[in-house]
Amino acid sequence: MPELTQRLCWMLQVVGMLRPDSVRCIDMSDNRLKIQEAFVILPITWPKETREGRPISWCLTIRKHDDPRLCPVATISEYWSRVQSSPCLVPHHKNSAIKSTPLIRSVKDYTVPVTSQTISNHAKVIMRKLPLSAQMVIPSGRATGSTAAFQQGAPSSDIAAYANWSSTILFDKFYRMGSVTKTNFSTTILRSRA
Repeated sequence: MPELTQRLCWMLQVVGMLRPDSVRCIDMSDNRLKIQEAFVILPITWPKETREGRPISWCLTIRKHDDPRLCPVATISEYWSRVQSSPCLVPHHKNSAIKSTPLIRSVKDYTVPVTSQTISNHAKVIMRKLPLSAQMVIPSGRATGSTAAFQQGAPSSDIAAYANWSSTILFDKFYRMGSVTKTNFSTTILRSRA
């Protein structure tokens, strides 16, 4: 179960472009939850994001991947089938007046929710397997996923909408890792005057 939990935390951060706290805010007792063969809809209650100073609740839709080893829908379905019979209706970590059923649980006791730090640590186990240089800091799953989507041609406006960001400026300023341009600045700036 630890490997499945690590893979799920990583997928939710990379494919879902969620921060660890937002993963912690997924509420499996919310009636908007849907787990289908082709997609899942995950309700996120009391995330960090606010509008006009008030916390917002939103749903993330993740679609299936054709390769079952890379399919977040299959991973979520498998994980949920293993933990759902263990009761875990607890006060929400941001508002104790609200009860929620967190998706991610302790690998030792499925009735115990985990912290954002534990979710982050689970994802980092997978991120450490990436071919990074020794000097490179492990990037966040959110930055990794949004940058990969952009490099594969997804418009930054779609990325911002999917990640529930208020504008593309957040992506450009905080999450996009590096930028590639068509201009060769070496030849543009250091033009020979001969």
